[in-house]
Amino acid sequence: GAACYALSWPLVEGLNTSWLAWGAFVPLLLEVERHDRFGPFALRVLAFMGLAGVVSCWWWFVEVPAAVRTMAWLGGAHEIVLSSVPLLLLHPLARALGPRRGLWALVLAWPLWEWAYTHWEFSIGSILLGYTQAGNVWLIQYADLFGVWAVTAWVGLSNVLLALAYRDFGWSPAFRRRALVGAAALVAVPLGYGGLRAATVAPVDALRVTAIHTDFEPADNADGSLRVERATHLTDSVAYYAAAPPDLYVWPEGGVPYAWSAESRPFLDQAVVDWGVPLLTGYSGLEPRADGDSVLFNRAVLLAPGAAGADPVYDKRRPMPVREGLPHADLLGAIPAVDEARARRRLMAPGGDATLLPVETADGREVRLATPICHEQQFPGLWTDWVRAGAEVFVVLSFESWFGERAFHDHFLGIARLRAIEHRRSVVRVSNGGPTAVLDAFGRVVARAEGAEGALTESAAIYRGRTLYARVPWLFPLLCTLGLFGLGAQARYAKQP
Repeated sequence: GAACYALSWPLVEGLNTSWLAWGAFVPLLLEVERHDRFGPFALRVLAFMGLAGVVSCWWWFVEVPAAVRTMAWLGGAHEIVLSSVPLLLLHPLARALGPRRGLWALVLAWPLWEWAYTHWEFSIGSILLGYTQAGNVWLIQYADLFGVWAVTAWVGLSNVLLALAYRDFGWSPAFRRRALVGAAALVAVPLGYGGLRAATVAPVDALRVTAIHTDFEPADNADGSLRVERATHLTDSVAYYAAAPPDLYVWPEGGVPYAWSAESRPFLDQAVVDWGVPLLTGYSGLEPRADGDSVLFNRAVLLAPGAAGADPVYDKRRPMPVREGLPHADLLGAIPAVDEARARRRLMAPGGDATLLPVETADGREVRLATPICHEQQFPGLWTDWVRAGAEVFVVLSFESWFGERAFHDHFLGIARLRAIEHRRSVVRVSNGGPTAVLDAFGRVVARAEGAEGALTESAAIYRGRTLYARVPWLFPLLCTLGLFGLGAQARYAKQP
């Protein structure tokens, strides 16, 4: 079962094995009735998820540079334990509600836990059960109703139905018939909904974007000048050969890997004027504090040709835990020793608002951009804030050259696909070392950059309106909570004489 779950994650480009997750947990779910004590079952759960995590995310444990390996291993173990919590809860649920009701409760508890997990600022947010299905584009269109949590519930329901059928009939013709009928129903309903959405969701406009795709190693040219010069050269090449200029040039996170200096800012300002096209890039922003010190932000900035006044900026709201920023800085930062350590390590401060960056197109239109930075694409709540603020196109700026062979490409692209579907917005993903691509509001890859570096020019369709998920993102967790209370009340009533 653990091997099947591990292989259900995208490990080989172009090979979709996500269906293995539909029944991977059945052996473990059947195991719960064999253990009166929590300890033996908990050991099986942790072994199951540990094996699956190491196999599916081997690059996290093997390919990271030695300088961050300890942090990566601790972070990976932390994520494996957190992803095990729903299955660990199965034992007390089965004891309290009975084995059958305990399995039904798991279908509700799993997405509820994952929803809570993405609000825990120490989490990386990338190991959600629903992400295994990101390659099944037309099977996950219902994410615009209830978010990725509904996809997690769907996978959990598939496993529970198989476990209950095997529990009742064993490996018999009756089990096989029930499994086939259940699978057909589980697949047909989402596919029908996907077809309906394809017929009713349409773009209203487009933004033509040129994404500059780079592949600098983290240690390349520590002062960052090589990155800026190379990105400028690539952009110059596009500007020279293009039949018509795009509406926007985009560099990845770390495109300018330092705060503005007296030399770098005039250089970029002149380049933007020469291109006659706005540039969106990531950089390290320094802001002075009242005590004379300064605060560091991971920032997206929009530079417009000849613009007067302050540049529109967005400050990353969820810095990478420990590596970039201090989780729950508003609470932990109040401890003097912690605040001193944060200042000594130059950890980044979290941004406060879901700021939009307005870009003016060549024909005078204004398009409002949301700019998630790196692993912020893993947190759907952040994206919902942007949509509510009026975001029309998402542009993800990312720096992903930490992991050697980059075996996570399809995994991260799949996460962006879920965000596009949940909010029905195009996503332009611009990465250093990772996938650079344009996705439409159905999560389909419209275009993808090939090779180690280059440029990708494509139109990102503009969609408006809000999905049910964007309007009430807490709806599915609320329904899961009510369902758990309902199962508890039913179990209590059933025990009465």
